[in-house]
Amino acid sequence: MASVASLILKKPRPQNHREIAKGPPPNLVTQFRPASNASYQHLQRVQRSVKMVKKVVQGMQATINHFEQTVQVLQTAIVPMNQMLENNLYVIEAMVEDVEIQPDSIEATPALADVPNQEDVDHN
Repeated sequence: MASVASLILKKPRPQNHREIAKGPPPNLVTQFRPASNASYQHLQRVQRSVKMVKKVVQGMQATINHFEQTVQVLQTAIVPMNQMLENNLYVIEAMVEDVEIQPDSIEATPALADVPNQEDVDHN
């Protein structure tokens, strides 16, 4: 850039401000662009990979957030369901006590063992 400055200063003083406003010549600007090399291309690929990984992580975070909300909904639903089962268990236990077999009704079992087997003549 020092060469551009020296070129500007060589011109008559009234033209200096105009030349400075123009900026450096295009052929000089191209010399300051980054050279195309393997490391630059490698960094571009790494940058794309990092952006892709970031998107994957953000997607997984959204999925986990959805799962957390689902778990909260399920936990909220489980509490009343469990209470309902406990209430029904008390009713079932009361029914079991009413349906319990009394010892005197067991006397019919030996009598049933003495009934002889007969051939089924109606369903042959």
